[in-house]
Amino acid sequence: LHADGTLPRNVVALVEPLRKPAGQSAMKIDDSLTAAEADKLLAAHTGHPHEVFLQIALLGLRRGEIGGLRWSAVQLDGEDPTITVRASRVATPTGTVEQSSVKTASGARVLPIPAHLVPILRRHELAQREMRLAAGNMWRGEKDQHVAALEFGEPPSPRTLGRWWELALQRAGLPHRRLHASRHTAASLLN
Repeated sequence: LHADGTLPRNVVALVEPLRKPAGQSAMKIDDSLTAAEADKLLAAHTGHPHEVFLQIALLGLRRGEIGGLRWSAVQLDGEDPTITVRASRVATPTGTVEQSSVKTASGARVLPIPAHLVPILRRHELAQREMRLAAGNMWRGEKDQHVAALEFGEPPSPRTLGRWWELALQRAGLPHRRLHASRHTAASLLN
């Protein structure tokens, strides 16, 4: 607008960028888990109700994407099982909002499901169906159930997912890491 003459001066040029502490990288990547730590975390949760949550987190999904993942986006049958990342649940000042899109255009993606994860997902889906039957009219989940869900089928808040991550690290005897570190871990382990 300044170049077009609409604005008398470039107001953006007047803004000073936020300063990061000296010696700190632009993106915090030193909080990722090592391969041994990721194995320890998963081993401590074999058969645990949050096992699927941890497995999906270590595939590199964002917290909101984990919360928004529904069974209709998980394809377990066929030669190449996949997860389609297409929705998100985010915290707002007025509560949690379900978004039918992900954070960025490139965020909508189809991920292959590792072979070891297929039977874990199948067990989890069956367990959710059994919980739904046992809960009867106390069930609060939707027809297209969230993969990560609370006891009566309700999707957890993003804050709850963060708490599950913290508790999982404690259970495995690992030091604190942010849940977002699972994305860095996925990227590191893929290299």
